[in-house]
Amino acid sequence: MPTRFAFRQVDRRDLGKILADGEIRSKNHRFAQPCHQTSHAQIVGFRGTPAFLLPYGGVVNDYVQFYFSPVTAFSFVIHRGNVEVKNPAGNLIGMSSIADRVFLVIKVSDVYGAGLQACFSDYALNSMAPMPTVVTEIDRLEAHVKWPFFDEGPLVAKIPEIGYEGVCQYFYDDPASNRQNRKSARMAELLVKDALPQTLICCIVTPNEAVYRDALAVAGAHNFRGLIVNKPSCFIS
Repeated sequence: MPTRFAFRQVDRRDLGKILADGEIRSKNHRFAQPCHQTSHAQIVGFRGTPAFLLPYGGVVNDYVQFYFSPVTAFSFVIHRGNVEVKNPAGNLIGMSSIADRVFLVIKVSDVYGAGLQACFSDYALNSMAPMPTVVTEIDRLEAHVKWPFFDEGPLVAKIPEIGYEGVCQYFYDDPASNRQNRKSARMAELLVKDALPQTLICCIVTPNEAVYRDALAVAGAHNFRGLIVNKPSCFIS
């Protein structure tokens, strides 16, 4: 089975908080992890409802969420300046920017090797059309996720330092081909119940040199042992 990676995009200003806590916590975690919120409020609200059958119970907001590539429709919307960002106190501070984002990267096999309650979907968990199905068995990963939409060329966002071979540049639907649901399939999610230890973060990816230098300092202050790489190509530009 190929090595599969999963990506969580966060505000660079929250990196120190996450590393200090020693884990990435879900939105509904009993010990709140106040972070900048960069999301559509209606989608966050929907993910707090029992719209989907999840193998370990609860709602999507009870899980830490990752995508299977850095290049997604959501990244593109942030790049276009169309997503608001609120500070940890809940106050609107403007529109989010790719320059204020970093990716936290994990290996799917590491998550399962750690014995965490993990599961994954075949489509985005932000709507019911198409209706996502969420499963737990890692031996179903290659068949359940629509990998041809990820693996076909042209490939971009490569991270050779960790063995990530990149993802198809194109992610929107193409009704003229067999890619009618590509946008939603490319936002299939890996869910980890409650929290993910920071020791499972194999790499932090930054969008520019200034954020890279800042991430190095923050990671050093919290004894982060993973790689830190500056890869603007992982961020839509």
